[in-house]
Amino acid sequence: GAGETGTGTGTGGTTPTRDWGAMEDTVGDEDPDLVMEHYSVTVRRFIRNYYAQRAAGCFDHETRTTGQVVRGTVVVGFTIGPDGHTQNASVSRNTTGSAALGQCLQRNVAAWELPVPPNREPIDMEMPFSR
Repeated sequence: GAGETGTGTGTGGTTPTRDWGAMEDTVGDEDPDLVMEHYSVTVRRFIRNYYAQRAAGCFDHETRTTGQVVRGTVVVGFTIGPDGHTQNASVSRNTTGSAALGQCLQRNVAAWELPVPPNREPIDMEMPFSR
């Protein structure tokens, strides 16, 4: 249906020019767990705002290719490197029955540039994509 293509609030995948390196300045004497929670929320919001539309495109492409609506969840694990670029993207779970969809999402995640992690320490994350 019409509601499956996204919210229309994305920016078409344009990566912002904001200096995300400032995130590392928030660590200082703050509680490390609180800093990581804040960073996690920031990253998920960033992904939703700048990359979710592209991920939805993977579901749409697979639906057009197979002629059937693809439903389920693909979880992609990855590392956010010291510079904010994603590394080691891989599908850790796929309930859709479509390997091609998982590969499309993995390629998308592998190209992401995210906010620089606190102290520029690499961080492992998983991101579910569902429809």
